[in-house]
Amino acid sequence: KPARIVLSSISKNTYEWVSADGTKIYTLEGKVIRTLGLERDIDLMADRVKFNTTSQQSVFLDLYNPEAINIAGIQSVTIGEEETIVFLGQSVDVLSAQERIFYKAINWTQKNQYYLKDGQVLKSIQKLHPLMPKIEIQFYLK
Repeated sequence: KPARIVLSSISKNTYEWVSADGTKIYTLEGKVIRTLGLERDIDLMADRVKFNTTSQQSVFLDLYNPEAINIAGIQSVTIGEEETIVFLGQSVDVLSAQERIFYKAINWTQKNQYYLKDGQVLKSIQKLHPLMPKIEIQFYLK
């Protein structure tokens, strides 16, 4: 269901977002790296991700409910096409990026989509946990 989350703090490029019910989402470069208060939380350990260049790196994921700790994964980012999306009710030209993370131990491939304007993620569609639906986030900073 749609929710509004507010930027609470920034520490070392990690943004903490808090909802009215106290749920917290932490992002790094527009990627959700940690959640607290969801039915199924996650904690991702990864270096900074740049979605404006093709890259590959190792990551480690902790899943909760059910618990699976320190799952190794390989993250690949590929740059897509320029396209137009609707962002906050307006058409905006963006660069798309696709992220794929494969976790062999649980045979799960996480596929995420990011939309960037001037190097910043404006919108993302992310699958955080194998037992949760995808979430769509539109980032608005004043």
